[in-house]
Amino acid sequence: MSLWKRIQRIGMKAAKFQFTISLEELTVTFEKDYCPKGIVIVFTRRGRRCTSKAVNLHNSGADEASLIYTWTLPDNLEVITTLYRNENSIAFEDKEWTFQIEDIGVSAEDFKEVPTNATTRRRVLATRNLNLAEFASALPTQNNLKVILRAASKRVSSATLFFTLHGLMLRSGEAT
Repeated sequence: MSLWKRIQRIGMKAAKFQFTISLEELTVTFEKDYCPKGIVIVFTRRGRRCTSKAVNLHNSGADEASLIYTWTLPDNLEVITTLYRNENSIAFEDKEWTFQIEDIGVSAEDFKEVPTNATTRRRVLATRNLNLAEFASALPTQNNLKVILRAASKRVSSATLFFTLHGLMLRSGEAT
C-alpha cells in the first residue's frame, strides 16, 4: 500500500470481509446469429480476478436469440476484501467490484483441457459494477440479487445475472 493511502487512513477503522457470490442463473440476449461457444463469469477489481467455471449457454426456447444457463449446483466465487470507515460513521467507504461476462472462444469442455499457462483470447460481452460497501454488515448477511448487466459488445442486447451474495465480517480494528 502506498504511503499516501496510509496517511489518508489515519484515524479510520478497518474491517476485513469475506464475500461469497453463488451464481444461480444467467440470461443473455444476442443480436442476429451470434452464439458464443463458451463463457465465464468474472468478478474483478484492479488486478484481482475470480473466475467461474466455463459454461455453454442453451436456448431458452421462447426466443432463439436469448440464451440461458442455470447452475444446478451454484458456482461460488469467493473474495476477501478490506473496507474502511471513519470512526464517527457507520457506513464504509465505497469499494467497487466489476462483474464481467466473457466469451472464451472455445467450448466449456475444450476450455477445461487448455493448459493453465496457455492464454485464450477473451471478449468482454457485458459488465456491471457492484459496490460491496452496500452489503457490508457486522452480522452475516445473505442477499438474493438480480443484476442487469450493461452490454460491452455490439453483439449483446441484454444480460441478466441472478446470484446470492453472502457477506461475513472476519475481523475489525484500526486501519494501519
